[in-house]
Amino acid sequence: MIESAKRQNTFWRSVLLEERKNKSVGCLVARMPKAIADNVLRWGKRIPSSRLVEALDKSPPHITVKWGIKSPVNEVRKAVANAPVNTLWCELQNITLFENEEADVLKVDVKSLDCHTMFGYATGKLDCVPPTHDEYIPHMTLAYVQSGWGKFYLPVSKVDNPFLGEHVMLKNLVYCDPQDKEHICPLPNK
Repeated sequence: MIESAKRQNTFWRSVLLEERKNKSVGCLVARMPKAIADNVLRWGKRIPSSRLVEALDKSPPHITVKWGIKSPVNEVRKAVANAPVNTLWCELQNITLFENEEADVLKVDVKSLDCHTMFGYATGKLDCVPPTHDEYIPHMTLAYVQSGWGKFYLPVSKVDNPFLGEHVMLKNLVYCDPQDKEHICPLPNK
């Protein structure tokens, strides 16, 4: 258990540092349906804006499938259109916390074989920066809060976690290019 927490801390530290310094790459994300996205924003309102490091509505709620893509949008669309899965099935799990010097990350863990499949497929098919971590950990970020404050917003019971056990079926991915322009990439109709 301790070793797993150390791996996650290393993973999250590298993600935060890379995202802040490397704006020359894009990412492939799976956007949450409107009902879940609205729930995320509603849930986030319990956090005072003075404790947030980044506005809750800066990026719509999503699962990052692959970060660090250097390929042009036409190659990304082609790869997604020929993906080995036609739907991403995801189960939302516990709200967890990654504590970091820069910010505490409140996130929903995601269980999804399809996300892992797409991560591996995108990594093999697209031109990407070298990975900064060994393990892909699907998640949906809820909020970046000031370092040391995240633990105060973790749910104390299942009632406080409106996402737990929610099943989501996603048919499209969104490619966010290095200029933050978004491109819808439908998964194949198989």
